[in-house]
Amino acid sequence: VVFGLDILSMNIFLFLIIPVFYLQHTNMRYPESLDKALGWLFLMPNYHKVHHEQDQFYTDSNYGTLFVIWDRLFGTFRTKPVAEINYGLKEFKGKEKQSFLYLIISPFINIK
Repeated sequence: VVFGLDILSMNIFLFLIIPVFYLQHTNMRYPESLDKALGWLFLMPNYHKVHHEQDQFYTDSNYGTLFVIWDRLFGTFRTKPVAEINYGLKEFKGKEKQSFLYLIISPFINIK
């Protein structure tokens, strides 16, 4: 038993949720009408992409894994046209800050 769940329940959960994670992080485009219709209940990829914006107003949003209702309820739901999203963190711009070693040690240093 892990965190109060038996191993079968945990595996069923992972079997269902892992494809959702992959779909949210793809560049797959859904028809706009489908995106908006399903977006009232589910956190669609275009809504999740906003969470990866450089601007902290957008970064601190769209926390839901599957359902968008929680973000709508707690006021953390944000939208932005996908073409206007600036991905990444300002502190990690440049090749030297994208190296494997830098990304591993960055939690332990003062980044400016």
